[in-house]
Amino acid sequence: MPNQATINVPLCQTSNITVSFSNVQWGTNFESPTLCFGSITTYEYQLPSGWVLNGVTSTGSNWIAGSSGVSITPDATTGDGGVILIRPTNSCASGLQNGQVPGQIPISRPQPNLTTTASNICGGTYAFTLQNVPSGSSVVWSSSSNIAFSGTPTNSGASVTRNSTGNGSGYVQADITLPCSSTVITKRIDIPVGLATPFFSVAMTGCDLEGQGISNNFQQAVTYNWYVNGNFYSHLRKIFTTVNDGDIYELTVSNSDCGVSDGYWEHEYCDYSFSLSPNPATSVVTVETTDGSAISEVRISDKGGNLKKQTKYSGKNKKEQVSLASLPAGVYTIQAFNGKKWVSKQLVKQ
Repeated sequence: MPNQATINVPLCQTSNITVSFSNVQWGTNFESPTLCFGSITTYEYQLPSGWVLNGVTSTGSNWIAGSSGVSITPDATTGDGGVILIRPTNSCASGLQNGQVPGQIPISRPQPNLTTTASNICGGTYAFTLQNVPSGSSVVWSSSSNIAFSGTPTNSGASVTRNSTGNGSGYVQADITLPCSSTVITKRIDIPVGLATPFFSVAMTGCDLEGQGISNNFQQAVTYNWYVNGNFYSHLRKIFTTVNDGDIYELTVSNSDCGVSDGYWEHEYCDYSFSLSPNPATSVVTVETTDGSAISEVRISDKGGNLKKQTKYSGKNKKEQVSLASLPAGVYTIQAFNGKKWVSKQLVKQ
Protein backbone atom coordinates (compact mmCIF):
# COMPACT_ATOMS: atom_id res chain seq x y z
CA MET A 1 0.00 0.00 0.00
CA PRO A 2 1.33 3.45 -0.84
CA ASN A 3 1.80 5.97 1.99
CA GLN A 4 -0.08 9.27 1.87
CA ALA A 5 0.75 12.87 2.81
CA THR A 6 0.01 14.14 6.33
CA ILE A 7 -3.53 15.36 6.93
CA ASN A 8 -4.06 18.38 9.16
CA VAL A 9 -7.15 18.29 11.34
CA PRO A 10 -7.58 21.33 13.63
CA LEU A 11 -8.65 20.69 17.20
CA CYS A 12 -12.45 20.69 17.59
CA GLN A 13 -12.99 20.01 13.88
CA THR A 14 -15.53 17.19 13.50
CA SER A 15 -16.45 17.75 9.86
CA ASN A 16 -15.64 15.00 7.37
CA ILE A 17 -12.22 14.61 5.83
CA THR A 18 -11.77 12.82 2.53
CA VAL A 19 -9.21 10.09 1.88
CA SER A 20 -8.86 9.09 -1.76
CA PHE A 21 -6.28 7.09 -3.72
CA SER A 22 -6.03 4.99 -6.86
CA ASN A 23 -6.91 1.33 -6.54
CA VAL A 24 -3.92 -0.90 -5.92
CA GLN A 25 -3.07 -3.48 -8.61
CA TRP A 26 -2.53 -7.13 -7.77
CA GLY A 27 0.79 -8.21 -9.18
CA THR A 28 3.71 -10.62 -8.97
CA ASN A 29 6.65 -9.95 -6.71
CA PHE A 30 10.27 -10.11 -7.84
CA GLU A 31 9.50 -10.40 -11.54
CA SER A 32 10.34 -7.98 -14.29
CA PRO A 33 8.15 -6.89 -15.85
CA THR A 34 5.54 -7.20 -13.07
CA LEU A 35 2.54 -9.28 -14.09
CA CYS A 36 -0.72 -7.62 -13.04
CA PHE A 37 -3.95 -9.46 -12.31
CA GLY A 38 -6.46 -6.68 -11.74
CA SER A 39 -7.38 -4.00 -9.19
CA ILE A 40 -8.16 -4.14 -5.49
CA THR A 41 -11.41 -2.34 -4.75
CA THR A 42 -12.09 -3.13 -1.08
CA TYR A 43 -9.95 -1.92 1.82
CA GLU A 44 -9.83 -1.77 5.60
CA TYR A 45 -9.05 1.27 7.75
CA GLN A 46 -7.69 1.51 11.25
CA LEU A 47 -8.45 4.93 12.75
CA PRO A 48 -7.73 6.79 16.01
CA SER A 49 -10.15 5.92 18.78
CA GLY A 50 -13.43 7.79 18.46
CA TRP A 51 -13.15 8.48 14.72
CA VAL A 52 -16.01 7.22 12.53
CA LEU A 53 -16.07 5.55 9.10
CA ASN A 54 -19.26 4.29 7.43
CA GLY A 55 -21.16 4.62 10.70
CA VAL A 56 -18.65 2.48 12.62
CA THR A 57 -16.78 4.11 15.51
CA SER A 58 -13.14 3.13 15.87
CA THR A 59 -11.81 1.61 19.06
CA GLY A 60 -8.27 2.38 17.97
CA SER A 61 -7.53 -1.24 17.09
CA ASN A 62 -10.44 -2.51 14.98
CA TRP A 63 -10.40 -2.52 11.18
CA ILE A 64 -13.34 -0.88 9.38
CA ALA A 65 -14.33 -1.75 5.80
CA GLY A 66 -14.13 0.93 3.12
CA SER A 67 -13.09 1.70 -0.43
CA SER A 68 -10.34 3.73 -2.12
CA GLY A 69 -12.38 6.88 -1.53
CA VAL A 70 -13.96 7.44 1.87
CA SER A 71 -15.18 10.23 4.18
CA ILE A 72 -13.89 9.96 7.73
CA THR A 73 -15.35 11.87 10.67
CA PRO A 74 -12.78 12.76 13.35
CA ASP A 75 -13.70 13.32 16.96
CA ALA A 76 -12.92 16.65 18.60
CA THR A 77 -9.48 16.10 20.08
CA THR A 78 -7.76 12.73 19.51
CA GLY A 79 -5.33 11.55 16.88
CA ASP A 80 -2.49 14.07 16.99
CA GLY A 81 0.76 12.32 16.08
CA GLY A 82 -1.12 9.15 15.13
CA VAL A 83 -1.78 7.55 11.75
CA ILE A 84 -4.61 6.18 9.62
CA LEU A 85 -3.70 2.66 8.47
CA ILE A 86 -5.06 1.28 5.20
CA ARG A 87 -4.75 -2.23 3.78
CA PRO A 88 -6.47 -4.37 1.13
CA THR A 89 -9.27 -6.59 2.35
CA ASN A 90 -8.64 -10.34 2.47
CA SER A 91 -12.01 -11.66 1.31
CA CYS A 92 -11.19 -15.36 1.59
CA ALA A 93 -12.52 -15.56 5.14
CA SER A 94 -13.12 -13.25 8.09
CA GLY A 95 -10.23 -12.46 10.39
CA LEU A 96 -7.50 -13.44 7.91
CA GLN A 97 -4.50 -11.23 7.41
CA ASN A 98 -3.65 -10.30 3.87
CA GLY A 99 0.12 -10.17 4.09
CA GLN A 100 0.20 -6.53 2.98
CA VAL A 101 2.06 -3.82 4.90
CA PRO A 102 -0.61 -1.19 5.66
CA GLY A 103 -0.26 2.21 4.09
CA GLN A 104 -0.01 5.10 6.54
CA ILE A 105 -1.49 8.59 6.58
CA PRO A 106 0.09 10.67 9.39
CA ILE A 107 -2.29 12.89 11.38
CA SER A 108 -1.48 16.35 12.67
CA ARG A 109 -3.82 18.11 15.11
CA PRO A 110 -1.73 21.16 16.05
CA GLN A 111 -1.86 21.79 19.78
CA PRO A 112 -1.94 25.26 21.35
CA ASN A 113 1.61 26.53 21.74
CA LEU A 114 2.94 29.30 24.01
CA THR A 115 6.12 31.06 22.88
CA THR A 116 8.22 34.12 23.72
CA THR A 117 11.45 35.61 22.44
CA ALA A 118 12.37 36.78 25.95
CA SER A 119 15.25 35.05 27.73
CA ASN A 120 14.46 36.75 31.04
CA ILE A 121 12.07 39.37 32.43
CA CYS A 122 13.83 42.54 33.50
CA GLY A 123 13.10 46.10 32.31
CA GLY A 124 10.57 46.71 29.58
CA THR A 125 7.57 44.79 28.26
CA TYR A 126 7.74 41.23 26.92
CA ALA A 127 5.30 39.45 24.62
CA PHE A 128 4.04 35.89 25.07
CA THR A 129 2.20 34.47 22.04
CA LEU A 130 -0.42 31.71 21.88
CA GLN A 131 -0.80 29.80 18.62
CA ASN A 132 -3.22 27.14 17.36
CA VAL A 133 -5.99 28.07 19.79
CA PRO A 134 -9.37 26.92 18.39
CA SER A 135 -11.93 29.65 17.83
CA GLY A 136 -14.30 29.94 20.78
CA SER A 137 -11.77 28.69 23.34
CA SER A 138 -11.53 30.24 26.79
CA VAL A 139 -8.04 31.24 27.93
CA VAL A 140 -7.14 32.03 31.55
CA TRP A 141 -3.72 33.62 32.07
CA SER A 142 -1.66 33.52 35.25
CA SER A 143 1.88 34.31 36.33
CA SER A 144 4.26 34.19 39.26
CA SER A 145 4.11 37.05 41.77
CA ASN A 146 7.21 38.71 40.32
CA ILE A 147 5.60 39.08 36.86
CA ALA A 148 2.69 41.42 36.07
CA PHE A 149 0.46 41.56 33.01
CA SER A 150 0.55 44.74 30.96
CA GLY A 151 -2.88 45.39 29.52
CA THR A 152 -5.56 42.74 29.07
CA PRO A 153 -4.38 39.32 27.79
CA THR A 154 -6.24 37.84 24.83
CA ASN A 155 -6.67 34.36 23.34
CA SER A 156 -3.67 35.05 21.14
CA GLY A 157 -1.21 36.41 23.65
CA ALA A 158 -0.21 38.59 26.59
CA SER A 159 2.34 41.25 27.45
CA VAL A 160 4.13 41.18 30.79
CA THR A 161 6.52 43.28 32.85
CA ARG A 162 8.65 42.67 35.91
CA ASN A 163 6.65 43.25 39.07
CA SER A 164 8.41 45.75 41.33
CA THR A 165 11.89 44.49 42.26
CA GLY A 166 11.20 40.76 42.22
CA ASN A 167 14.18 38.56 41.33
CA GLY A 168 14.44 34.81 40.88
CA SER A 169 12.45 32.26 38.92
CA GLY A 170 9.11 33.14 37.36
CA TYR A 171 6.51 31.77 34.96
CA VAL A 172 3.73 32.75 32.58
CA GLN A 173 0.89 30.25 32.09
CA ALA A 174 -2.15 29.94 29.85
CA ASP A 175 -4.97 27.49 30.67
CA ILE A 176 -7.00 26.86 27.51
CA THR A 177 -10.49 25.36 27.72
CA LEU A 178 -11.58 24.02 24.34
CA PRO A 179 -15.07 24.94 23.08
CA CYS A 180 -15.74 21.38 21.95
CA SER A 181 -14.99 19.57 25.23
CA SER A 182 -14.16 20.10 28.89
CA THR A 183 -10.49 19.46 28.13
CA VAL A 184 -8.13 22.07 29.63
CA ILE A 185 -4.74 22.40 27.96
CA THR A 186 -2.10 24.08 30.10
CA LYS A 187 0.87 25.84 28.51
CA ARG A 188 3.56 27.34 30.72
CA ILE A 189 6.94 28.98 30.25
CA ASP A 190 9.36 29.16 33.18
CA ILE A 191 11.66 32.16 32.88
CA PRO A 192 14.23 34.02 35.03
CA VAL A 193 13.09 37.34 36.47
CA GLY A 194 15.41 40.21 37.29
CA LEU A 195 19.00 39.60 38.27
CA ALA A 196 20.07 36.01 38.81
CA THR A 197 22.21 35.09 41.80
CA PRO A 198 25.84 35.72 40.83
CA PHE A 199 27.89 32.64 40.02
CA PHE A 200 31.22 32.14 41.79
CA SER A 201 34.01 30.10 40.21
CA VAL A 202 36.72 29.36 42.75
CA ALA A 203 40.01 27.63 41.88
CA MET A 204 41.14 25.52 44.82
CA THR A 205 43.78 22.82 45.24
CA GLY A 206 43.31 21.02 48.52
CA CYS A 207 44.05 23.45 51.35
CA ASP A 208 46.38 25.66 49.32
CA LEU A 209 44.63 29.01 49.49
CA GLU A 210 47.17 31.13 47.66
CA GLY A 211 46.09 32.87 44.48
CA GLN A 212 42.44 31.85 44.58
CA GLY A 213 40.51 33.12 41.55
CA ILE A 214 36.97 34.23 42.25
CA SER A 215 34.99 35.31 39.20
CA ASN A 216 31.50 36.30 38.25
CA ASN A 217 30.13 35.91 34.74
CA PHE A 218 26.85 37.71 35.19
CA GLN A 219 26.84 39.57 31.88
CA GLN A 220 23.72 41.68 32.40
CA ALA A 221 25.11 43.60 35.33
CA VAL A 222 26.52 47.05 34.73
CA THR A 223 27.81 47.54 38.28
CA TYR A 224 29.86 45.05 40.30
CA ASN A 225 30.68 45.43 43.99
CA TRP A 226 32.86 42.89 45.77
CA TYR A 227 32.99 42.78 49.58
CA VAL A 228 35.31 40.69 51.74
CA ASN A 229 34.11 40.05 55.28
CA GLY A 230 31.74 43.00 54.89
CA ASN A 231 34.38 45.44 53.61
CA PHE A 232 34.35 46.82 50.06
CA TYR A 233 37.07 45.25 47.91
CA SER A 234 36.63 45.90 44.16
CA HIS A 235 34.38 47.08 41.31
CA LEU A 236 35.94 44.60 38.86
CA ARG A 237 33.90 41.78 37.35
CA LYS A 238 36.67 39.30 38.12
CA ILE A 239 39.08 39.44 41.04
CA PHE A 240 42.20 37.50 42.01
CA THR A 241 43.22 37.49 45.66
CA THR A 242 44.59 35.43 48.49
CA VAL A 243 41.79 33.77 50.42
CA ASN A 244 42.19 33.34 54.16
CA ASP A 245 40.53 30.80 56.41
CA GLY A 246 36.96 31.80 57.12
CA ASP A 247 36.78 34.63 54.57
CA ILE A 248 33.30 35.48 53.30
CA TYR A 249 33.00 37.07 49.85
CA GLU A 250 29.90 38.93 48.77
CA LEU A 251 29.24 40.13 45.22
CA THR A 252 26.37 42.47 44.39
CA VAL A 253 25.46 43.07 40.76
CA SER A 254 23.03 45.68 39.53
CA ASN A 255 21.69 47.55 36.55
CA SER A 256 19.17 50.35 36.17
CA ASP A 257 16.33 48.01 35.14
CA CYS A 258 16.73 45.03 37.44
CA GLY A 259 17.96 46.40 40.76
CA VAL A 260 20.49 44.53 42.90
CA SER A 261 21.20 40.84 43.45
CA ASP A 262 23.49 39.26 46.03
CA GLY A 263 25.71 36.19 45.93
CA TYR A 264 28.00 34.73 48.59
CA TRP A 265 30.97 32.42 48.82
CA GLU A 266 32.77 31.39 51.97
CA HIS A 267 35.97 29.48 52.59
CA GLU A 268 35.81 26.63 55.08
CA TYR A 269 38.68 25.53 57.26
CA CYS A 270 40.39 22.41 56.01
CA ASP A 271 40.33 20.74 59.43
CA TYR A 272 37.12 22.16 60.89
CA SER A 273 33.77 23.21 59.49
CA PHE A 274 30.08 22.81 60.21
CA SER A 275 26.82 22.27 58.38
CA LEU A 276 23.51 24.10 58.64
CA SER A 277 20.22 22.26 58.26
CA PRO A 278 17.87 23.38 56.92
CA ASN A 279 19.18 26.38 55.02
CA PRO A 280 17.06 28.41 54.31
CA ALA A 281 15.42 27.93 57.71
CA THR A 282 12.23 29.25 59.26
CA SER A 283 12.25 28.82 63.06
CA VAL A 284 15.14 26.53 64.04
CA VAL A 285 18.49 25.65 62.43
CA THR A 286 20.73 22.73 63.38
CA VAL A 287 24.46 23.42 63.58
CA GLU A 288 26.68 20.32 63.33
CA THR A 289 30.47 20.12 63.07
CA THR A 290 31.87 18.03 60.22
CA ASP A 291 34.95 16.79 62.09
CA GLY A 292 33.16 15.67 65.27
CA SER A 293 34.49 18.48 67.46
CA ALA A 294 32.15 20.01 70.06
CA ILE A 295 30.42 23.35 69.69
CA SER A 296 31.20 25.92 72.40
CA GLU A 297 29.48 29.03 71.06
CA VAL A 298 27.28 30.21 68.19
CA ARG A 299 26.88 33.82 67.06
CA ILE A 300 24.49 35.23 64.46
CA SER A 301 25.10 38.64 62.82
CA ASP A 302 23.16 40.58 60.20
CA LYS A 303 24.60 41.74 56.87
CA GLY A 304 25.90 44.91 58.54
CA GLY A 305 27.95 42.88 61.03
CA ASN A 306 25.66 43.63 63.97
CA LEU A 307 25.47 40.81 66.52
CA LYS A 308 21.84 39.63 66.75
CA LYS A 309 22.10 36.42 68.76
CA GLN A 310 24.80 34.76 70.90
CA THR A 311 24.46 31.36 72.56
CA LYS A 312 27.10 29.52 74.62
CA TYR A 313 27.06 25.72 75.02
CA SER A 314 28.69 23.14 77.27
CA GLY A 315 31.24 22.22 74.62
CA LYS A 316 30.22 18.55 74.78
CA ASN A 317 28.02 18.17 71.68
CA LYS A 318 28.89 18.27 68.00
CA LYS A 319 25.28 19.20 67.15
CA GLU A 320 23.19 22.05 68.56
CA GLN A 321 19.85 23.56 67.62
CA VAL A 322 19.58 27.34 67.42
CA SER A 323 16.23 29.15 67.61
CA LEU A 324 15.62 31.80 64.96
CA ALA A 325 12.25 32.93 66.31
CA SER A 326 13.50 36.40 67.31
CA LEU A 327 15.10 37.15 63.92
CA PRO A 328 13.26 38.76 61.01
CA ALA A 329 13.57 37.21 57.55
CA GLY A 330 16.86 37.97 55.85
CA VAL A 331 20.44 36.87 55.21
CA TYR A 332 22.70 36.36 58.23
CA THR A 333 26.24 35.27 59.04
CA ILE A 334 26.32 32.41 61.55
CA GLN A 335 29.60 31.66 63.33
CA ALA A 336 30.41 28.50 65.28
CA PHE A 337 33.34 28.14 67.74
CA ASN A 338 34.80 24.74 68.66
CA GLY A 339 37.09 26.09 71.37
CA LYS A 340 39.94 26.71 68.90
CA LYS A 341 38.61 28.32 65.75
CA TRP A 342 35.67 30.31 64.51
CA VAL A 343 34.06 29.33 61.21
CA SER A 344 31.45 31.44 59.38
CA LYS A 345 28.62 30.49 57.03
CA GLN A 346 25.70 32.26 55.43
CA LEU A 347 22.21 31.51 56.75
CA VAL A 348 18.94 32.52 55.13
CA LYS A 349 15.98 33.06 57.51
CA GLN A 350 12.60 32.84 55.77
